[in-house]
Amino acid sequence: MNTSKMCIRDRNIRVGSELSQVDLEKIKSNSEISKTYDRALYYLQYGPRTQQQMTKYLLQKGYNEVYIDIVIKKLVSNNYINDKQYTTNFIEEKQKYRLKSNSYIKSQLIKKGIDKSVIDASLKTQNENNQFDIIKELVTKKYSQGT
Repeated sequence: MNTSKMCIRDRNIRVGSELSQVDLEKIKSNSEISKTYDRALYYLQYGPRTQQQMTKYLLQKGYNEVYIDIVIKKLVSNNYINDKQYTTNFIEEKQKYRLKSNSYIKSQLIKKGIDKSVIDASLKTQNENNQFDIIKELVTKKYSQGT
C-alpha cells in the first residue's frame, strides 16, 4: 500500500487511513467554503460588488448561508469587497459622468444594500459647489432637448 502523504488544509492524511466523522465534516466544510469563494471571485471579475449584492448572488446560486458569511468576511478582509469604496466610486461616477442628483444616487445605493450612514458620509465629502454645477447642467440639458 502506498504510504505517501496528502495534505488537506493543514491535516496530514495517509492513504488508507480512516477519517473520523469530525475530520470528514471539516474537509467537506473547507471544500464548500472553497467552492463558494471561487464562485464569489468569478462574480467579482465582472465588476465591483457590495456585500448585499454578493450575498444575494451566492444565495441564488444555492450556496449555504453559513459558508456565504465566511466568504463575505474573507472578501472584506482581503478588500475585494469594500462598501465604502464602492459608494465613493459610485457617487463620483454618477455625479461627474452621468449627472445624477444626490437623491437618485442615494436611492440606487440603498437598493444595492449600502448602509445609509455610509451613503450620507460619502455624499458629505463631495464638494457642495459641484452639486450646484450638476443641477445647473441638468436644467440646461433638459431645456436644450425641448427646443
